[in-house]
Amino acid sequence: MGILLKNVEGNGIEAWSLSPKATGTGSLMRSRLSGASFPPETAVLERPQVLQKLKRILVKDEVKFCFGEPVTGIEVAAGRLTAPAFEHSLPVLNNCAGAYADKIVKMFGLSRDHVAIRFKGISFEQDHKKDGLVQESLYPVPDLAFSFMGVHLTRNAWGISMSDRPPFRPSGGRTIGESRG
Repeated sequence: MGILLKNVEGNGIEAWSLSPKATGTGSLMRSRLSGASFPPETAVLERPQVLQKLKRILVKDEVKFCFGEPVTGIEVAAGRLTAPAFEHSLPVLNNCAGAYADKIVKMFGLSRDHVAIRFKGISFEQDHKKDGLVQESLYPVPDLAFSFMGVHLTRNAWGISMSDRPPFRPSGGRTIGESRG
């Protein structure tokens, strides 16, 4: 638990260590934990809505967005990115390539010894009659050998409890989503 809290603190996020005895009453999950972290300032955001708003703001600042375009080359010295349809000038590149992010990084000559292994989790929505069981976001202490497989409970923007659980499994490949922004 100490390692996890140190990592969280290093990222400027407040979190407390919880034990079942110290937490008193609370969610059903809390009573079954050997320990957990509680980040009081965190929230689960609805990513599509947040990203749509961010895009509207950035477009006003003349930021260009390109979706679903396979990158075929990067010329770092010339500040140029090429795709089948056209070239982009790159004073700044924000790499949001998702499943292809590692390929873009390697085109810049970085991280040649690393491979991204994609995993897909399964999320379940709790029965709305039981929403009161989850009062906060809780992150139980995972086995550090498999830290990505932790079971945790969160609440989304509407207060509906969500439970993210294993089994995590390899995602099976790279795909470009249908959304074009």
